[in-house]
Amino acid sequence: MNRKKILNRLKVACVIAGVLGLGLFGGAAPWVVGQLPSGRGGADTVMYWVDLGYIWLVGVLSFASLWEAWKICVQIGRDNSFSMQNVASLRRISRWMAVACGLMTLGLVIFLLGVRNWMVLALIGLGICISLIFSLFASALAELIRMGAELKDENDLTI
Repeated sequence: MNRKKILNRLKVACVIAGVLGLGLFGGAAPWVVGQLPSGRGGADTVMYWVDLGYIWLVGVLSFASLWEAWKICVQIGRDNSFSMQNVASLRRISRWMAVACGLMTLGLVIFLLGVRNWMVLALIGLGICISLIFSLFASALAELIRMGAELKDENDLTI
């Protein structure tokens, strides 16, 4: 498969992830938080907004990571796949996803102390796993891209 096809698929994946993220953080999250039992959801306006703000903070980290992924797509389109810009973007993705993982783990602990809704617990657990996996993959890819960028720079000097 050539680079252009891969690039187009990556861009489509970014757009789909963005649309799904808007649906999750803008639609599903407010609805789920509103369904929580009294004292945590719609019955308590302050806690509703605290919970939703926490979820939106994770959303901001997710969309920031998605923006970095888009920037990587732009670099690939410029035939600059092995670049230090991509290394920096991957490192930012790794850090932001690690922070999101930490926030969700903290949220899980706080949530376990209060309301016990299995659907929400499952969603938090899934979010923790996904953000941890993205963080680890981005970190590993950053190192591979860094090594490739160094080799590319070395070869450019040789020519």
